[in-house]
Amino acid sequence: MKMRKKAAIAVTILTFAVMAVSCGTSTEVKRTTTGDAKTESSDQKSQDKKPLVIADSGYTILPADSVGQVYATYAVALQNPNTKSVPSFWKLTTTVKAPDGSVLGTEDEYIPSIAPGTTIYMSGDTVDCKGHTDATMEFAVSGSEYDSVLASQKVSDKDFAADNVNFVNDEFSPSVTGEITNNSDKDASNVVVYIVFKKGGKPVGGGMTYIQNLPKGGKAPFEYSMFSSVPEHDEIAVSAYSADW
Repeated sequence: MKMRKKAAIAVTILTFAVMAVSCGTSTEVKRTTTGDAKTESSDQKSQDKKPLVIADSGYTILPADSVGQVYATYAVALQNPNTKSVPSFWKLTTTVKAPDGSVLGTEDEYIPSIAPGTTIYMSGDTVDCKGHTDATMEFAVSGSEYDSVLASQKVSDKDFAADNVNFVNDEFSPSVTGEITNNSDKDASNVVVYIVFKKGGKPVGGGMTYIQNLPKGGKAPFEYSMFSSVPEHDEIAVSAYSADW
């Protein structure tokens, strides 16, 4: 991740019958089950390996700073639609384009292993627009690996809670401060805190910072500072996830 960033017992009786035919031999397989036993087909398994979904996204191209550099700030909501599987080692690709469609730059960021049925936000503010204040941004997710082992231990939106969130509207270095509580049952050595600016309920930008060594049940302060202006917003949402899991 670039820095600046969670039976029924099946009892199956198989009965095989071999039937001889004049042109060769064929095998007929009959399957019966007893009780409430259930057999998961390959189709059912594949249906639980759906790709991550971009549930929402937004960005703001910020005004040029004092030395003429133009940066974009963004926030993307990512959802794991599966009931068991966890997409692992997937990437979020951010692409900046000029008005003529030419690519100005692209960045990849690894996505945390999101627990089934969970939606998390990722955000950033260091995307270089190469001086184009009229640039646009596109987002895509990619990956092919899935993990169904210990899915309940993957990143959940309930692992951490943010409170006392405050926006410090400093002219030269605006910032967001607050506190993060570790509600999980595990100590976290590295916690990623994502800040999301919203307007009218839609994300318009954000950024990230880190907290180190936050034990289970513990609380720690955070501060996220921007090097340029902030997008126009009427709400600030803060979420945190362990980079260890």
